[in-house]
Amino acid sequence: MDAFRRFVNQRHALALADYAALHQWSVSAVVDFWQAVAEFFAVDFSTPPTRVLDNPDAMPGAQWFAGAELNLPLTCCAGATIIRRWWRSAKTASVNS
Repeated sequence: MDAFRRFVNQRHALALADYAALHQWSVSAVVDFWQAVAEFFAVDFSTPPTRVLDNPDAMPGAQWFAGAELNLPLTCCAGATIIRRWWRSAKTASVNS
């Protein structure tokens, strides 16, 4: 979660200090938050979305990543690879600190 918070701070020129600040930003900047989630986790859309969110006030009923298509098995495998890399780097960082 902290890596994502740092990513958001860098990408959006923010200074979110902790999880509570990240959560507050996620509910006040919903579109930016979900775009950041997709970027951070390197979601590889085979057809990119035209918009991140349509009808944000219609929950349920909002449309997320309108127009996007992705290959779910490929995306899941890629996600597993990203998580393994992150886990290895986190273990290395904790050993070196």
